[in-house]
Amino acid sequence: MDSYGYKLLRNLPLIVLLILFSFTYKSYAQSVTVITGPGTANVGDTKQYKISGFVCPDDPPGSPAPYYLIQISGPPVTITKPNPIGAPDIYEVTFHGCGTVVLEGLRPCQNFVPGTKTIVVSGTATNASISSAPTALCSGSTYNFSATPTGGTWSVSGGGSINSSGVYTAPTVGTPTNVTVTYDYQPSDPTYCASQDVVSFVVNPSPAAPTASSQSFCGSTTVGNLVPSGGGIQWYSGSTGGSPLAGGTSITSSGTYYVQQTVNGCDSPRTPVSITINPIPVAPTASNQSFCGNATVANLTASGSNTQWYANASGGSPLSNGTVLTNGGTYYVQQTVNGCDSPRTPVTVTITPIPPAPTASNQSFCGSGTIGNLTPSGAGYTWHADASTPGILLPGTVLTNGSTYYVQQTVNGCASPRTPVTVTINPIPAAPTASNQSFCGSGTVANLTPSGAGYTWHADASTPGILLPGTVLTNGGTYYVQQTVNGCASPRTPITVTIDSPVNAGVISGLTEVCVGQLINLSSNGDSGGTWSVNNGNASVNNGNVTGINGGSVVVSYTVNGNGTCPNDVATYIITVNTLPNVTLSKNDITCNGMNDGSATVTVTGNGGYSYVWTPNVSTGSTATGLASGSYTVLVTDINGCSHAESINITEPTAIVLTPTSTPASCGNSDGTATVSATGGAGGYTYSWDDSMSQSTSTAVNLAAGTYQVTVEDVDGCTITQIVAVANTNGPTVSISTQQNVNCSDDTNGSITIQATGGTGNYTYTWLPNVGTTNSASDLGVGDYLVTVIDDAGCETPITISIIANNPTPTVSANALSTSICEGQDIQLQGSVSDGGSSPIFQWTGPNGFSSLSQNPIITNATPNASGDYNFVVTGDGGCTSSSTQVTVTVNAKPTANASANEISVCEGGTIMLQGSGGVSYQWTGPNGFTSTDQNPTISNAAIYESGTYTLIVISGNGCESDSASVNIIVNPSAPSTNYIETTLTVCAGETVVLSVNNPDSTLIYSWVFDENNIGQGLSMTLSPVTLDDRGAYLIYVAENAGCNSLAEVIKLNVETCDIVIPEAFSPNGDGINDFFHIDNIELYPNTELWIYSRWGLEVFHSDNYKNDWDGTSQNKLNVGKDILPEGTYYYYLKLGEVNGESNSVKEFKGFVYLKR
Repeated sequence: MDSYGYKLLRNLPLIVLLILFSFTYKSYAQSVTVITGPGTANVGDTKQYKISGFVCPDDPPGSPAPYYLIQISGPPVTITKPNPIGAPDIYEVTFHGCGTVVLEGLRPCQNFVPGTKTIVVSGTATNASISSAPTALCSGSTYNFSATPTGGTWSVSGGGSINSSGVYTAPTVGTPTNVTVTYDYQPSDPTYCASQDVVSFVVNPSPAAPTASSQSFCGSTTVGNLVPSGGGIQWYSGSTGGSPLAGGTSITSSGTYYVQQTVNGCDSPRTPVSITINPIPVAPTASNQSFCGNATVANLTASGSNTQWYANASGGSPLSNGTVLTNGGTYYVQQTVNGCDSPRTPVTVTITPIPPAPTASNQSFCGSGTIGNLTPSGAGYTWHADASTPGILLPGTVLTNGSTYYVQQTVNGCASPRTPVTVTINPIPAAPTASNQSFCGSGTVANLTPSGAGYTWHADASTPGILLPGTVLTNGGTYYVQQTVNGCASPRTPITVTIDSPVNAGVISGLTEVCVGQLINLSSNGDSGGTWSVNNGNASVNNGNVTGINGGSVVVSYTVNGNGTCPNDVATYIITVNTLPNVTLSKNDITCNGMNDGSATVTVTGNGGYSYVWTPNVSTGSTATGLASGSYTVLVTDINGCSHAESINITEPTAIVLTPTSTPASCGNSDGTATVSATGGAGGYTYSWDDSMSQSTSTAVNLAAGTYQVTVEDVDGCTITQIVAVANTNGPTVSISTQQNVNCSDDTNGSITIQATGGTGNYTYTWLPNVGTTNSASDLGVGDYLVTVIDDAGCETPITISIIANNPTPTVSANALSTSICEGQDIQLQGSVSDGGSSPIFQWTGPNGFSSLSQNPIITNATPNASGDYNFVVTGDGGCTSSSTQVTVTVNAKPTANASANEISVCEGGTIMLQGSGGVSYQWTGPNGFTSTDQNPTISNAAIYESGTYTLIVISGNGCESDSASVNIIVNPSAPSTNYIETTLTVCAGETVVLSVNNPDSTLIYSWVFDENNIGQGLSMTLSPVTLDDRGAYLIYVAENAGCNSLAEVIKLNVETCDIVIPEAFSPNGDGINDFFHIDNIELYPNTELWIYSRWGLEVFHSDNYKNDWDGTSQNKLNVGKDILPEGTYYYYLKLGEVNGESNSVKEFKGFVYLKR
């Protein structure tokens, strides 16, 4: 039944009564009924409507026919009449639904004309909506409907059933059936409108199961090869449930499969089908086969049963046994088991002629030899003890000196005639002694140390070729050393090389400066499994987490134990731990209840540079004043960013509460009284009334009608005022008609309506505060409102009305543990609230769509785009929402570290030159415990173990640490002086000496070093004249192994002061030959003195620094022959000078020399 039919039925008795009246009264001239009242209403409202206008002339005197009000159409209403039937004809209508309501006014008179009234009823729409619906369902299936808003009722038409939760069960049908589901929502709140949503769909019947018979296959098949009848076919591995099998699903074993067809989206029952998989036999085993001369199919061999040979890989007929095989031909063998053919195996046939005898000459060996060492020409050869006897000599058969052995070659299985070879065995030297060796990081062949002489290193036990000294060794590699004596090489001795990997403690990263109590999380990018340690006795470190540090600096170490020959590696990290400020709070409580004169003061000791954050936000300094009662927390942060919070509670005395009473004054007389009863406060009350007599007791007397204010003060000086109204006994009576309190304490939507009765004439209204001039006031906030009603006789009646709040509005403040942080650190927001109620709802919003319902949310691993304003709002009891407050947070970006090197590959003994950029301070770490705070550090005289990764962390001007950057440095080893050529050369001082490289390679660069100085490059070095200062070792280096020099040769130069040679004669005749008294090697002895005497003892020549310059002339003018001495025998006396500061004065030489002219 629709709503209109219901309304007709509900009003049926009244309608029948009206019809009866219409037959009872006579016909009169028509008059239209008029309905007056509001044309709009809200759901839940009750409105008054008056019916008038239609006149019944035959109304009995004093008993007029009544009016009746009925509903014609629209949503449901309730119609009541507050007073008896008859005048006044006023009805009250309560509206229960949204829409257009049509009312009709009736009167039981003949020929009455009814009047109508249309009212538009409004309310909040609910918009019922079914969230999702099918277009079709299958017979007997279920479907879960859902709708919004929840709490409505479900109904269905067309078949099936639906429960209160929206679960629909389809009927079992044989043909497609149309079904409609309806959702009706009737809100419990009378201010909301009912709504409805309807969906329709089809229920389809289920199809019959498909038909299929058992099927067999050989080897395997796929689901796609199964053959059923029906449409929309799907195969399953189970009789129910599961997912359909794809067409390519492989079936490799016998079993039962289930087939199902789908028609109009509905699945049939499944039909079981038995599938049999017969195994395919494996291909027979056969290898390529060779024959000498000729062969037939019958000669071919293969494993298997019922084998047959074919000319092709598939198809064709089997070959007969007499079929002649062809050289290089491929034949295929197949076996058949239980009617199933196997795959065919290809076999290649080789028909080979008998080869000629191999060529071999007599052979010699050093030390010993075996058959395996003999080297004939040919392929597939074997050795034999004689020219014809069957049987071969194994490769390990030891050869005997002077014996003859016979070699035969076999080509594709065909043996040749045999060739004789005579063997000679020569002795070989013993293998050198060498043990396994280990190195740290790297090594070269030159680092290996065997015993023996003239040894060479090799990559394996037998392959020719030697390894150069600069060849880099590999970890786990085996190297072979051999010595050669008199042309015979010894066996090679293997050694295994272990290259121990240098360990890397890496770089420790984390905070460099923290506060006491802050958790320090450190990590290293080095090798795992290291040991953490800390140098602070109060502290401990566990897996990089440092705890228990009370203050000061602490050094944390991460040690990775060394590996084999490689030492331990240690990374260190220095952390400054700053103490927290020491905070003490003092206070002054509130003087009087409700005042805001409390104060709190912070006393701080510590590191200075303090900032203060008060919660609530009442101050930014060390003192907060003007405080109301409540709890206050101050967070003190020092110059190091370390914070300490303390709280204090500001209290207030209890409020003075006044209870007013009064006795009314007769209108115009001063005979009323006003009394207040005081409680609370500190007691000892005094009273001060504002009447004309300034009365000072709790009761003021002889008062005229009106309002009076009394001030009450307790012994602490706290005061409270109260307005007491003294009414007129003959004045108006005032009562509250309606009062609308506010929901939240800061709302201003309260209202008051008063009703005045009695008194004389009209009323005037005075409001205090001045919020109106009539009997009603709106837009009111929390407080007391005094309304005085004055009638025309001047009689006043006051009334005090209090607007109260159902719930307080929260007061909030927003802060952060730190308002400036580094990228990757956490933003720790802090929200405080008072008057939040029993279950406050917190709401933070901020940059990048940030939102949180936590009071103190944390944004971990913050990035710079998280910088900005964070707003905090709290919703308390009754939905009362605070104003928004905000805190600004800055996330400083990490600097970017750039790590490089002047050269990433240097030679051992060279200089590593690191280069960094990107910050204002720098922290380098690297192998072997290397650390540096230089921007561009250098490492001189680099060693092999200093190879590895050098890591840089930079710190920006705002103290933010970068991610690490790294550069990998390789220190290439220079070959040590173990495998170089050493020669010794002895010369006499004063000679010209040319030192040369032994067996030089013109493509290489040779560098000469003497006395630790580089003296040049080239294939030779000339010393002229050579002196005693030139004696020593001359080192010749050659560039190899990544450009690093290795020692190739050492020339030891011995320079001797060879003995002087004094001639027995000389001929100063000017022919240029032997014209001087030349003493060999005299130049080695500076300051040598020489005297020459004639045979009569006369001195003819003297020099205190003889330089082979006496030419047979005389220095003595008295000598015979004057300047040119005559031919003859002369006597010499020679006294040698000093050599290299060593005195030779004891060495003297005396003798005779013949001067020939």
